[in-house]
Amino acid sequence: MKTKCLEKKSAIIILSLIMLSQYHVTNACTIFMGSSGGKVLVGNNEDFIDPNTYVWFLPALSNKYGRVYFGYGQDLPQGGMNEKGLFFDYATTQPRVGKFYKIRDVYKGSLTELAMETCSTVNEVIDLFEKYDRSYMTYQIMFADKYGNSIIIETDTIIRSKHNYQVATNFCQSRNEPNPYSIERFTCADSMLKSAKSYSIEYFRSILDCTHQELNSPTQYSNIYDLNTGDLYIYLFHNFFTYSKLNLFEELKKGKHAYRLSEIVSPSPAYEKYLTEYQVPVYNIIGRDTVGYSNYAGVYEITDFPPMKYYVSRENGGLYFMMSGINNFKLYPVSENAFIMKEFNLKVTFEKSRIGITDTIDISLYGLMNYKAKRSE
Repeated sequence: MKTKCLEKKSAIIILSLIMLSQYHVTNACTIFMGSSGGKVLVGNNEDFIDPNTYVWFLPALSNKYGRVYFGYGQDLPQGGMNEKGLFFDYATTQPRVGKFYKIRDVYKGSLTELAMETCSTVNEVIDLFEKYDRSYMTYQIMFADKYGNSIIIETDTIIRSKHNYQVATNFCQSRNEPNPYSIERFTCADSMLKSAKSYSIEYFRSILDCTHQELNSPTQYSNIYDLNTGDLYIYLFHNFFTYSKLNLFEELKKGKHAYRLSEIVSPSPAYEKYLTEYQVPVYNIIGRDTVGYSNYAGVYEITDFPPMKYYVSRENGGLYFMMSGINNFKLYPVSENAFIMKEFNLKVTFEKSRIGITDTIDISLYGLMNYKAKRSE
């Protein structure tokens, strides 16, 4: 039986992440790793509404490891691996209501990307994440390394694997309630990993097949990573009969580049049909005077749980939008006071108070969810 993801995906990362705010743009609904015989494999099903999926490669720089990312668009990674054999992927969860650990430093950018750029092991990831505040997280992140270590990072907890395998879906395992929402995907992956004497690409493919989705938020793509060899197995739209195999190290030699997944994996009739039926708002970018952008710059905040701050800045003649845990994205005007991000379908509308001051932003993700944030600075 196929069950849809527990969490409403911010339409979705992404809330996954995503991905934003109460609904990150991240959407990996099933993530799992297994280690046996010196081989470390990880797999993930990425469940979402958007069929426009990509893989992109970023060669090493002087202070950044080379890496591969998968996601929607080419600037908001949903999962990936670096040249040191470190893997990550996201899964949305229910917000954690309660008292958080003491206030720590806030890292405005993406901690996950910083980890992929600078960390080579799970222990290094733990050291990094423990330095910064994570109260904004309405998702969890699984990391695994080529030595067979894995963790799940929640808002206020880090869970180490107790076995030679680990599974993450869409509930907080720190609550010590075994699969409280009876998510069949978790049960299937956990039981298959537990019962296997060894792990192989074919066996991981069968777990992906067992846990894929076909309804409201179908599995758009699936991956299997070999963390030791750098091999990547890519499946499109829950079709596990056809795949593309790439190697991270060979691809990094080609320089910075990207592929649309449907260009490297033969699309199935089901994918083609879904592509014709997929509808999201279409916005026309317009030219406008940028003088007024300074009126929009500031910090906007959602004070409900989980608290979230959005940073709007004027840079290089343009307007940029950022939230803690996510990168800085340029906004493009579609009307006098409304802007979109090209990387994914998010619209930001600036609203004025009665006295003419911009004090609220309205955020719409894929045209399916709206929420407001008030100016705080």
